[in-house]
Formats: sequence, structure tokens, C-alpha cells
Amino acid sequence: GFANYQAFSQSVADPLQSGVWGWTGVIAAIISFGGFTFFYWHTANHRMKEGVRALLFALAGGGTSIVGTQMYIAANNQAAEAELVRAGSNRDVLQTQIADWRRQLEGIPPETRSVEGLEAYIEEVERVGRTHQKPYRDAQNELGLARRRDDLLVRIETANAELLGTGTGDILVEAQTRTSIPGWFFALMLELFSSQGTSIGLVALLILYGRSRVNAGEGPVNQGIS
Repeated sequence: GFANYQAFSQSVADPLQSGVWGWTGVIAAIISFGGFTFFYWHTANHRMKEGVRALLFALAGGGTSIVGTQMYIAANNQAAEAELVRAGSNRDVLQTQIADWRRQLEGIPPETRSVEGLEAYIEEVERVGRTHQKPYRDAQNELGLARRRDDLLVRIETANAELLGTGTGDILVEAQTRTSIPGWFFALMLELFSSQGTSIGLVALLILYGRSRVNAGEGPVNQGIS
């Protein structure tokens, strides 16, 4: 029922029709279960015409459920494949960007001082009033390079974390291996195990319950006759 609702509701864009089609899929699953239940119940009581009629409804509901489940599995597989393609594309983009940032980082002189040290130096120069001298202007230019260097280092570290799967995107985390079982086979097996198994089990309980009531009622009747 869940697979049918998801598959059928996503087949149309209109919200109202989406809900209608989704619940139609749930009804199909209920008809499948109920139809097979009545089929076994009628045939167990030798009502063959009613059993055949129930079987037709059950097969219609079961076929719809199989199609809905297969559609749901296929949609999930397509989404997983699209996610792998997107992750691969993001990986290539990040690797290219990291290479560009590293080239920019190589253009910054290695002797560039830290941002904290340069800010402290500039603050002291401004305090003593020597802002007109060349070392002050050089320190300001160097401060720009130091800030750019720190920004590049942060970007490279963040991008590397993404590539390693430890960032927020986890784009390099390998997708879990999916089974190669066809979607239609899984849908068919799910329908058989769910509808047939539960229907047979319920009918068996009903038969046992009916026989126990009959056996319980036979005792007093026989005693009265004897």
C-alpha cells in the first residue's frame, strides 16, 4: 500500500489528483488482500462461483500492486543513479576548484606574516602617527595577502573535507551496493508473500474458529439426544 501510494501519487502533478491516485493504490492493495482471502474462504466452503469472482478481483488488485511496487522501486533506482551522477559532477568541480585555489596560494609569498601580527603592527603604527611612511603601506598590502591566504586555506580545507566525505555534502561517500534483483521480481515476490500468505493464514484461522465452535456445540446436542 505504501509503495502504491508513493508511485501513483507521483504520476500526476495536480495535488488533488495526486491524492486520489495515491489512495487508489492503497485500495488496490486492500482489494488484493481481501480478494484472495474471500477466494480461499469460498473455495474452502465449496462455493466455486463466488471463489472465481473473488479471484478476478484479487488478481486485478494484485496486478495493480505489482505494477505500483515496481514503479516505486524503479523511481528509487533512478533517483539513486541521478545522485551518483550529481556526486561525480560535484567531485570533478571541487577537484578543479581546489587546484585553482592552490595555484592562487602559490602566488602569495611564503614570508607573508600572519594576519594577527600584521594587524597588531598596523595598530601600533597608527597609534604613533607614522602612517605616512612606506612600511605602513607595505604592511597594509601584506595584510591583504595574509587574509587572502587564510581564506584560500579555509576553502581548500572545506573542499577536501567534502571530497573525503566528512563535510556537509558527503559527495565522495560511496553509494551502498544495490542488489541486482529486477524490480518486477521483487514486486511479484512481495505481492505473493504478503497477499497470499496473510490470506491463507486468515482463512486457516477462520476455518479453525468455525470448527471449534461446531465441535463445542455438538457436545450438548449429543447429550440431549442420548
